[in-house]
Amino acid sequence: MWSDIRTRHRVKSSEVALLNTTSEFLKFLNNREIHLGLKIKIKSVEAFDKSMLVSYGKRQNETLSHVVCERLLIEKKK
Repeated sequence: MWSDIRTRHRVKSSEVALLNTTSEFLKFLNNREIHLGLKIKIKSVEAFDKSMLVSYGKRQNETLSHVVCERLLIEKKK
């Protein structure tokens, strides 16, 4: 899960999969152009609320809440 990722001034890449989907969550992801197999770079994790600053596709600075990150499954790239 995304909440398990810790970053300190490093960018980590991940691929997206989903956990506990609802139609509202799928609409949220579609509106942000997040889809299965998308490669996402995690730029930073906010210590206070665990929100993440990420980049993917044409979006260079997208913030995802901890709630959203908890519902995404990722595969860490080594």
